[in-house]
Amino acid sequence: FSSIPDAPLLALLAWSAPRVYGVTPEGDVYASTDKGSSWTQAGSVGEAPSAIAADGKRVVVLAGSTIMESSDAGATFAPRITGLEGH
Repeated sequence: FSSIPDAPLLALLAWSAPRVYGVTPEGDVYASTDKGSSWTQAGSVGEAPSAIAADGKRVVVLAGSTIMESSDAGATFAPRITGLEGH
């Protein structure tokens, strides 16, 4: 392993070829198409994440008590499921 200059601090990762998605402790979502050598900010879920999953350009992030969903590779998110207390 070696550090990647200028890489964001990512709390969680999800891989769905050809992209790797990552989310920061603050909820900013990043994407990489070169196996993590470089990252581009895609969007944000607005709060600390607990989980992330991806399938193609679909990305879901559990943030607080809400599952946020994106169908455009993390550029925009909308609430998918709300009220998941205790997560």
